[in-house]
Amino acid sequence: MTVHMKSERPKTALASGRLSSHQQIAGGSLDNQVHIIKSFADRKGLVLLSDDGVDVEIVSGAKRRPVYEEHIKYITEHPGEVGYYIIYQIDRFTREGASTYQGMKQELATLDVVLIDAFGIIQESKNMQEMEELGFEGYEWSHQSPSETTEALEAERARSERKTILQRTIPKQIQYTQRGFHVGNPDDGFVNKQVQIGSELRFIMHPDPNRSHFFKKAIELRAECRLTDKEIVAHINEMGFKTKSRRRWNKKRTHIVGHTPGIPMTVKQLHKICERFSYAGVVCEKWTHNKPVDAKWEGLVSIEVWNKANRGKLHLKEYPDGTLELLYDYKTEKPVFQRLRYNPDYPFKCVLCPKCDMPLKASSPKGRGGYYPQYHCARGHKSFSVSRDQMDKTVEEFLSDVEYSEDYVKVLEEVLVRRLRQKQNDIVQESKTLDERVALLKSEKSDLLKKLIITESPVVSKMMEVELEEKEVEIGRAESYRFTVDLTEVDVKELIGYARKIVESPQKALVDKANPLRQEHLFKLFFDGLPTYAELDSGTAKKRFIFNGNCVVETPENMQESHLGRLPGIEPGLPVPQTGVITVIR
Repeated sequence: MTVHMKSERPKTALASGRLSSHQQIAGGSLDNQVHIIKSFADRKGLVLLSDDGVDVEIVSGAKRRPVYEEHIKYITEHPGEVGYYIIYQIDRFTREGASTYQGMKQELATLDVVLIDAFGIIQESKNMQEMEELGFEGYEWSHQSPSETTEALEAERARSERKTILQRTIPKQIQYTQRGFHVGNPDDGFVNKQVQIGSELRFIMHPDPNRSHFFKKAIELRAECRLTDKEIVAHINEMGFKTKSRRRWNKKRTHIVGHTPGIPMTVKQLHKICERFSYAGVVCEKWTHNKPVDAKWEGLVSIEVWNKANRGKLHLKEYPDGTLELLYDYKTEKPVFQRLRYNPDYPFKCVLCPKCDMPLKASSPKGRGGYYPQYHCARGHKSFSVSRDQMDKTVEEFLSDVEYSEDYVKVLEEVLVRRLRQKQNDIVQESKTLDERVALLKSEKSDLLKKLIITESPVVSKMMEVELEEKEVEIGRAESYRFTVDLTEVDVKELIGYARKIVESPQKALVDKANPLRQEHLFKLFFDGLPTYAELDSGTAKKRFIFNGNCVVETPENMQESHLGRLPGIEPGLPVPQTGVITVIR
């Protein structure tokens, strides 16, 4: 074994201070650590080698710390230059217990650096008296610190204190989460709000007045299934959406060194937004055992809309007792094989088979005289078929016999107007947001112009000109989109005219052979459930309330025994306007 003779230790030191969270900065704890460490070093006559004197960091939970790692690297690269390593207290050095503490202390000792603290608890190791008299210094087993036992106890106390803090807080936070309260930072689109429940003060999430409309609109658009995901993303971005800018910290997390700017929404982000339970007023996470719990705050959208937006990938099922169940890959109907489902040559495949009530299939089998287009079905029953020409004739004859009530059409128009007025109110709010976005962009453009005028650097000037051009494009895009969201009186009249056209001439409006998909949706609007061929042929297919011939509209001039009704298929749950109520003739 190599034996090293005793040498003079340099009066130099590295020092570190640590906090567990940024909240502790408010109490001045970090400045206090730095002051005490520097005072200790002055009393001992030690020179601090770091430019800042004491290197500080804000880190929690990690066994190894960034500052400590940098110091170890420095000591390794500059052997013999550092004599001491100063810490504030053992619990500020590590909270992982005696074994981790001893390992870090031994790592410094291997590099010939002595670990000491500002309160004098840690004592420098001393050589055995006998070995000292014999003049030998380099044996590890001959060195022992008088405070070794105390250090171990302090390290274990720090570990125990950390566990005690977690034991006091985490179980309570889990209980609050399971009761529907919120713990932690709010999701984007919300802000934290403190509410009093009995004698308790708890936190819930409240819609952010500046950002919640983006997320609500995105989920609603996806629930409507009118636009593709790319179109929805483009729509939300045109409204001015960008993710929140994030602070960038230095490696020690003690100072903000910059900001990461927000970026526009992507399709992947849209999917994550739609899957976030908090937007439906539901808590579902690890602390609820991944089971949904009704939250104490109102969601941005209803659970029904949230389910539609997720399209079966995630589905929240509500039970009468108020409990919720989370289902995956939920399908309300059996998947339909898509092969040629919307073939324009067979527009009436939405008509049901009279034997099994399933949509008819269609094909054109070859015979001696050529091809014979027909609709057919043989799903577990005797084959049923009808020629394409006969199907066309049956549908057109049925629709030609449809009659309607002019008074009821007036009620329908009033219901549509009321619904459109509600839609107009939403659009006005969206337009207001877009106006504010345009004003903000113009303000940013004005600031850029002022900076460009006073800038003397050609490089900076060129960069600002490029940024100014980008801002011009963004303003033009925002202004053009601003005018596309308005719902004018002309739009209202056009929609009402389209509804009247369907009611007055269903044969022309409902027979759309060029677009079988639209044909199916029009049939669902016209009929009370898709009809079978037998019902069409016999004229007994159930039509919507407005076409069924068994209702009239009661007006002040036509007072009969009546009851309040609703307009099925137009706006479920929307009361009939005050101009009339529906009377059923029995």
